[in-house]
Amino acid sequence: MTPAALSGQSVAVPLRHRVAPCLAVIGILAPACNGNDSPEDPRFFELDGEEVDEGELPPTHELSEDWGKVLAVVVEAPAVVTAGEELDVVIELRNPTDAVLSLTPCPTWVAWFGDNGPTTRGGNLPCNEINSFDAGERIRFGMTIGSPPRVACHDGYDAEFSWQLLDGPESDRRATVGIPMRASRSAEPNNCGGPTTAPPPDLERT
Repeated sequence: MTPAALSGQSVAVPLRHRVAPCLAVIGILAPACNGNDSPEDPRFFELDGEEVDEGELPPTHELSEDWGKVLAVVVEAPAVVTAGEELDVVIELRNPTDAVLSLTPCPTWVAWFGDNGPTTRGGNLPCNEINSFDAGERIRFGMTIGSPPRVACHDGYDAEFSWQLLDGPESDRRATVGIPMRASRSAEPNNCGGPTTAPPPDLERT
């Protein structure tokens, strides 16, 4: 799949996660600050999805305008990936609005990793489990995705993992992070020149 048509801010989630500090996003306090039920630990869900063929995105639905303000951030990613092996990543969605976001219809997501035969997965958020996306809330999603069979560089830089919501108005709901690759577990990471963009400040390498 070629993600050229998918635009957004570079920002993409693992099964082991740490608590992020209290955050203020566009003037709205995150749960760690506003006394939600779990003030120091964002809710966590697994993303399953399925493999997506090139050019075939999952069905999408038009969402509310407030969904266009949701931010996506990669909060956990591997320090290095061996070609052909799977990687675990954790993505955080942040609702900076003062509205509870509707999960009907259920938002669609897509994720991909690498340029040298990129692997792509897509599906819907686990809306029945999430139940609601409250004002100021942060929710984390863990997923596993395969890697290309050969070491890949992205325009001379580390291979990129990207995750994006596909529904609704254009927004910054795309998360991207560069991840070094190596040909085998005993090999040194390929010298691709480092990440294409500065990693998010709260990114944890695993």
